[in-house]
Amino acid sequence: MSGRARVRARGMARSPSAAEVGRMQASPSPLSVALSDSEASSSSDHVGTSRISQKYEGGLSSGDAGCTVKERGGKIRREIMDLSVCTREKLAHVRDCKRGSSGIPVKLVRNLFNLDLPQDWRLYQYHVTYSPDIESRRLRTALLYSRRELSNKAKAFDGVILFLSQKLEEKVMELSSETQRGETVKMTISLTRELPASSPVCIQVFSIIFKKILKKLSMYQIGRNFYKPSEPVEIPRHKLSLWPGFAISVSHFESKLLFGADVSYKILRNETVLEFMTDLCHKTGMSCCTQTCEKQLIGLIVLTRYNNKTYRIDDIDWSVKPTHTFQKRDGTEITYVDYCKQQYDITLSDLNQPVLVSLLKSKRNDDADVRMAHLIPELCYLTGLPGQATSDFQLMKAVAEETRLSPLGRQQLLARLADDIQREKSVVVMSWALEFDCLGANAV
Repeated sequence: MSGRARVRARGMARSPSAAEVGRMQASPSPLSVALSDSEASSSSDHVGTSRISQKYEGGLSSGDAGCTVKERGGKIRREIMDLSVCTREKLAHVRDCKRGSSGIPVKLVRNLFNLDLPQDWRLYQYHVTYSPDIESRRLRTALLYSRRELSNKAKAFDGVILFLSQKLEEKVMELSSETQRGETVKMTISLTRELPASSPVCIQVFSIIFKKILKKLSMYQIGRNFYKPSEPVEIPRHKLSLWPGFAISVSHFESKLLFGADVSYKILRNETVLEFMTDLCHKTGMSCCTQTCEKQLIGLIVLTRYNNKTYRIDDIDWSVKPTHTFQKRDGTEITYVDYCKQQYDITLSDLNQPVLVSLLKSKRNDDADVRMAHLIPELCYLTGLPGQATSDFQLMKAVAEETRLSPLGRQQLLARLADDIQREKSVVVMSWALEFDCLGANAV
C-alpha cells in the first residue's frame, strides 16, 4: 500500500462516515423553537418569527422573543427577551459610557435614527378566520377593514394574521360583512399573543410600517430596496440610467430601537430587450439568432416600466406573437396588443416579436400550480451592467462618479429622506405610537 493510500485509509477510519454525518445532522437538538401554525403559513407581506441557527450558551438563539420553546417531554411557553446586539457587556472601559476621557473630540454622523415607544407599548396578534372561506387576500383585507371596530386603529394584516397596537374589547370577536354580490361573510378575530417591543415580530411589523411610508413617498420596491424612478440619473453616453433609492432596516441595538438607511442605486439600461435581440441577430446572423438570444437573455432580470416590476427571463416563446390572444381572469379573450393599449395606453410597434416567459414565485408554500407571465420584449428593459462592462474603464468610471458619494453627499440624501419621513409620520407612524427622531443621526 502506498503512503498516500495509507493516509487516506487512516483518515477514513478516524472521521465519521457520510451516513453517520447525515444521522448526526438529522438528529433533533435538545431545544428547538417551534412556530405556531398561523405564523408558519406566510405570504410575501406575512410577518413571522425568523429562525436563527446560531445557538448561545443557554441553548436559545437570538430572536426567540415571544416564541414557543419546545423541550423533550413537553412544551414550555415563555416570553424571552431578544438577545440584541450589545457591545458593552465584556468591555469594562465602555460598560458605563463610550465617551473617552482624553483626546480631541470628533463629530460623527451616523445613518441611524432613533425610534421611541411608550414604556408599556404592546403589539397584539390576532388570528382571523372567514366563513365561508375566501381565497383572495385583497377581498379578505377589504372585508375586515370595512368594519368600524377597526377603522380608527393602526393595523397590519396579511390575510390571516392581524396586528394591532390597541387591544380589542373581547379576546374573541365575531364580525360580519357583505361582499359586492350581497353574500354575507362571517369573520372571527381571536387574540393569540401579546408581544413586547423587543420581540422580533415587532421588528418585522415596524419594517412593514416604514415600507408603507416609502411607498407613500412615490418609491417602488425592487428586491429588498426602494427606488425613486421620478428622479433618474442619466448616463447617455453608455445608455444607462440610475434610480436613486435606499436600503432600510429596523433593529435593536443595545437598549435602543433604531431605523437604519443607506443610499442605494438601481442600474437600468436604456435599451429594451427587443433592441438587444435585434442588434444581436444582426451581429450573429438569422441562422443562429434563436440560440444566441436564448443563451444571452435567459437568466437575466428585466424591468417593465409601466408597473415598475422586475421579472426573471426563464424562457422565450417564439411561437407566440403580440397578435395572439390570452385569457384574462374574468375568462374573456384579448390580444396582447389590445391589452397593452387598454391597460397602459401603449401601442406596440413590432407585431412579430416573440414573448418572454417568466415563472412567477408562489406566495403560498402549499401552492403547487406554477404560474407564468408573458412579457413583451419591446416593453422590457434590461437591468444591471452588461457582461463586458467590468473591462470598460470609461463605463465603470462614469458609474462610479454617480454612485460613490462623498460623506457630505450621503448625509444630505439621508437628511432629505428623514425630512420626508417626518412629514409622513403624522399619518402612519403616529398611529402606531412611534416617535421618529430625524435629528438622531448626529452623534459625537
